[in-house]
Order: sequence, then structure tokens, then C-alpha cells
Amino acid sequence: MKKLISVLLSGCIAVGSASAVLAAGNFTDFSKEDYDWAYDQVMDMVELGYINGYDDNTFRPDNSVTRLEVLALFSRAMGALEEDNEKTLATAVDLYKDILKPFALPWGSDEISYLLYRDVLTVEDLTTYLKDNLKNEAMPRYEAAIIITKAMGGKKAATSSQSVTLDYTDYKLIPSTALQYVKYVSDNGIMTGMEDGTFSPSTSVLRSQMAVMLSRVVEKMKYSFVTGKLTSVDTDGRIVSIADEDGAVSKYTYLDNVIMKVSGEETVPKSMITGVSAVVMLSNNKVAFIDTLTSVPDETITGTFQARSTASGVTKVTVKNTETGVNESYECSPALVVEYNDEPSSLTNFKTNDYITLELVDGKIEKIVGETKTSTVTNAIIEEITIDPDFTLTISHAKEEYDGMTYPIADDVKVIKNNDTADFSSVYVGDRAILTLTYGVVTAISATSTTKTTEGTIKSINISTTPSITVNVAGSEVTYAVASDVAITVNGAAGSLYDFRVGDSVKITLESQTVTKISTTAAQSSSGKLEGTVTAVNSAYGFIKVSYKNSDNYTVEETVYCKDTTTTIMDSAGTTKKVKDIAEGQTVTVHGTTSNGAFTAKIIIISAA
Repeated sequence: MKKLISVLLSGCIAVGSASAVLAAGNFTDFSKEDYDWAYDQVMDMVELGYINGYDDNTFRPDNSVTRLEVLALFSRAMGALEEDNEKTLATAVDLYKDILKPFALPWGSDEISYLLYRDVLTVEDLTTYLKDNLKNEAMPRYEAAIIITKAMGGKKAATSSQSVTLDYTDYKLIPSTALQYVKYVSDNGIMTGMEDGTFSPSTSVLRSQMAVMLSRVVEKMKYSFVTGKLTSVDTDGRIVSIADEDGAVSKYTYLDNVIMKVSGEETVPKSMITGVSAVVMLSNNKVAFIDTLTSVPDETITGTFQARSTASGVTKVTVKNTETGVNESYECSPALVVEYNDEPSSLTNFKTNDYITLELVDGKIEKIVGETKTSTVTNAIIEEITIDPDFTLTISHAKEEYDGMTYPIADDVKVIKNNDTADFSSVYVGDRAILTLTYGVVTAISATSTTKTTEGTIKSINISTTPSITVNVAGSEVTYAVASDVAITVNGAAGSLYDFRVGDSVKITLESQTVTKISTTAAQSSSGKLEGTVTAVNSAYGFIKVSYKNSDNYTVEETVYCKDTTTTIMDSAGTTKKVKDIAEGQTVTVHGTTSNGAFTAKIIIISAA
């Protein structure tokens, strides 16, 4: 069990006494013979370090406990001083500091603020327990029953029953407003009454009794805390998911009486904001309380550095957001980490228009990484290339700050492939590359690849803007990216990806991890013709989409594979064209072959726009 009380019991219920010391258990005024009903539990609390004796080696079991002391104790039992609750406590103190001022608390304002934040106390309760000298008076047992019930999250359950039956001989002396709470703590075994069968509601709570109650609450509730990022709230399954700092996700069921707050405001599960830092209070490994101290999800922002400013001890950074083009200002966290050109640095080194990446947590900058306008990433391995809707590449890298990064690619990117001038279509997945970045955009690539040949059996083909093929090679399934200009031979003649079928034996030439040549003996194709309107064109990977009416007069859309090297393309006047000359909205007549449900064009005639 995580520590539940950070400041020992006597530290809050022996205020004004000589300094307390941890006792080894040999109290001069507390023995098993005299206090058999409390001895074991008190000793357990002493052994755990939750309860102190006094510097004269006494425990003073029959000393009474004041209202303020009882409230502070249960606040600490609920984790007020837990390290995980530092931000929660700070929020609570700030939220209630003005409300608590009139009560002139000599100590314990943090603990009382925490109870207000956790909904154990209401603002109206402060007058009942803390006004004037009430805070220094001994707490009667019936009031302790109320506080314990609320601290255990049992108020709703306790007050749901209108008819209360108690076996205590003096139950008529229990105030009507406390009957339901006395029943709750009695039913849960926290308070069991006196030896003579009475509850003795107005008798002061004693130190020995308080230790026993504490032991029972701690044992029954088993409070613990989890911090991390709230990733999801499943209201159907009543499950919350929390990711730790390593990204590992744990799932917890939440209780019927769970309390959820966002920036101090109570809300319902379906309205909880995910993607933000959260503190979760568990009772018996089920969620009793979730606190998210911000409504701003964690995010990463890239852009160019514009300015920094400091006022009243708060530093802000202004960045021109790459995505929106708008200047945005963010407050820096006190624990800000700054890196500049791969070295630890400070904000004073940043210059206007330097490229920066901001990592925001709770709406504040936790880390800022900057580099000059132009930077170079060496020893990158290209892991993925996308061309739709934007041209980007993703890399892996030995350095954590680069590993997994995705960069946009400039339209006029300059490419050197294996020491020769090339274009971007010759850059393949698996290539080792040196990237030149200008404001985070790839403006130059120097890539190298290795070539090898392998054979196998086709397991699947993905035909898209970034096609891939999965092949069974020596008993293992391997998926390769397919180059846009892949050379394909089927039955000794030029072919296309659409000519393949699962089970075909293929010989593959690879550059790095990208297929540049495929040859196979495949099923023969059948000839066909279609006429319709062009709805999409992708010249990089050589296909168009054509909408036409089929034999049943239904409008359908066909993907037509075509390449300048294998397809004859012309307009109605007979002028030779290329795939890039075909435009959306044009009417085309296509002659070609169908194989395995895919249509490959041999001739395309552009009729009209």
C-alpha cells in the first residue's frame, strides 16, 4: 500500500504539546492488559509510522481530539500530502484560500482545502466545525461518524435510507441529522459503540479510539494513487484508461459514487476531457476520484520562434504555428527543458525564425527544442513515405529526438540517390538518408540503398497511393513497399500490379526495403472496354479512376492502372498525351485487360473536358 498519511498522527492531534517522538511500542501509559480492544491496532499504526508517542514515552490514549485535528487526520488519510497530489493540493489551496481566511486557522488550512476539494466538506460545514473556538473543542463521536462516512465516500449510500434502525441503547440521544451516518460507520465496522451497548454520541473522541478508527478505515478503503495521462473514459463499461510516462496503459473500473473534476469543476464521466494529465484516487483498486487540472490536452506544436517575454516571474514564448500560420503564446513550465541544435541550452540563444518544437503539458511548455533555419539530420532510415494528401516521410533514428519523426517534403525537394541526381520517386523505404531541413521541411535528400533479389509466393497486394506487397519468403511473410515506377513482367510481357493474384510465384528485386522489379507467370487476362468520366488522377503511381454506368445502368467507379511506358494515351485529335495530362472531369474511352478483377489500360482516348 502506498503511504496514506505523510505526517504522523500525533503531529496533527498533539498540537501545542512537546515535540512528539516515534515510540518503539513501550509506552508507559498504554498496555495490552489495559487497552486490549485497541492495543494491536495502535501498535500497527505505530509500526507503520502513522502514529507517534510523546517525548516522555507516553501515548496518552485517553486524551481527546479536537475537530480540526480529526479533519486534518482524515484529510491526510485521503492523501492530502501525497506527492502525487501536489498539484491537486495547490489547486485546492488557491481555490479556497479566501473562503478560509475568516476562520483564522492556526494550522491545517491545506488539509481543510483538500477536504473541500474532495467534497468531504462543504463551505457550509466550515461554520459547524471550525468557527471561532469550535475548531479547538473536542469532536463528539456523532460528528466523527459523519466525517468518517463522507471521507469513505459513503454519504450517498448513508442518506439513501430514510428508515434507520440502531441497536444502541442510547440511539434516541443521537442527533437525527447523524443517525444515518452512525448506522453507516456501524455497518462498516468502523465505530462499534461502547462496552455497555451505548453509542455515547456526545462523548469526545479519544486518541486510542481515533487510532482504531484510522486503522479500520485504512484497511477497508485501501487508498492508493495513480498519475498519468487520461486516455479514455468508457461510460458503458465504466472503465477509465490511464497511460504512464512510458505510454503503458492501465484500465480501472470506476465506482458508482466516483467524483470527476476538470480544473476544479465537477463534471460527469461522458464530459471528461482526455489527453490530459490526471490524478486518480483508487479505493480497493477501483476509481473513487479523478482529477484533471487542465482542460487543455497535451500536444506538440511546431513553428518558428518569434519572441519571449517575462512578466511577474512568468516567461512566455511566442511561436508562429506551422499548421495555422498564426502567432501563439504559451507559458513556460517552471521545469522547462530547453535544447538548441541538439545541445542543452536556454531561451536566450533563440533567434527570430528559428525552427522550434514545443511539447505542451497542461497547457504549458514542458520542453522546447530549437534549431537554426536550416538543419541536417544524418544517419536517418526512411520508414514510411506518404503522398496523399501530403508528401511526407517518417524516419527511424538512433537519437530519440529524431526517432519516429515525420517531416513534410518540399515540392522542389532536391534528391541525390546513390551519388546521382534523381527525383523523389527514386527515394525508397529502407534507404539510409541525410535530410536537409528548412523550417522543418525536407528541402534536400541524399539517399543510398542496397540492391538484392529474392523469390517467394504472393500472400496479398495493397494497391493504393502507397502500394505494398506481402510475400511468403522461405516460410516467413514479409511486406515490402512498391516503387511507383516498379518494372513488372507477367508471362514475359510488361504488366501491372493488377495482373497478380494470391499464390503467384514471384521474383522480386529490392532496393533497400522497396520493390523495384517483379516478374511472374500469372493467369491470362481478358480484354475489355469502358467509357466514362475521370474522377481522380494519380500520375506518380500511375492510375486514374473512371465513373461509368454498367450493364445494369448503375453508376460505378473503376480504378484503371496506366503508365506512360505501357499505355498509349491520346486525345480525340490523335495527339499523344501522358498520364499527367489527364484531368478530372474529362470523358475517356479506355481499352485494356481485366485480370483478377483489376483493369489495366492499353489505350486511353481523351474525348472531352
